[in-house]
Amino acid sequence: MNEEELTDSYSQEANENMKVAIENLKTSLTQVGSADAYKNALFGLKIMVDKKPRRVTDVANVEPGLKPRSLDLMVYSRELIPLVVEEIKVAGFKNVTSDVELQRVTIVVPPPTLEDLERIEDDLDRVARSTVSNLTRIKANSSQRLKAGLENEYIEVAEAGRARKNLDDAIEHYVQISKLLILRKRMEVMGKYFQPKNDDEQMMKKLKGFKG
Repeated sequence: MNEEELTDSYSQEANENMKVAIENLKTSLTQVGSADAYKNALFGLKIMVDKKPRRVTDVANVEPGLKPRSLDLMVYSRELIPLVVEEIKVAGFKNVTSDVELQRVTIVVPPPTLEDLERIEDDLDRVARSTVSNLTRIKANSSQRLKAGLENEYIEVAEAGRARKNLDDAIEHYVQISKLLILRKRMEVMGKYFQPKNDDEQMMKKLKGFKG
């Protein structure tokens, strides 16, 4: 798609909004399958502090660790480190180490099982559907504005026809980009377990020259 050909305000607006949707998709995909995604699993963990339940994330700052697939918790009080470590192990994280002097607890997240990978793939499918739905909504909003502009004679019939084609071209372009981004992430996450679906094989050919 040549953006220079988008001379009407309707397709220009849709194009910019679709770009934002794709950037949001890229941001979401960086979190899928990463150790950072496991931060959410820590939010519900609680320890007793002064006879009151406190979330682990209230007594420590959680950040991606230096080691692959790890999280570092910078615990605000050294006295709480044993409680934090115990609660994390109870939650199922086995590889947990602590450094009292540095007030740091490190969790190494185990490699995902096939079941974990399939769950991640399901999440990617949901992200894909959500992105296409978002792109479709953007086009629909611009189409409504275009229709109103035509009815109120803000735009000529010929120009409106070109604008409609531009909107069709834009959504086709960005839907394909979203599919390629999702496919690339699926292949990365699933590794040797990757199984092509539907039109994956055709899209894989396009993926070779894709730099999005």
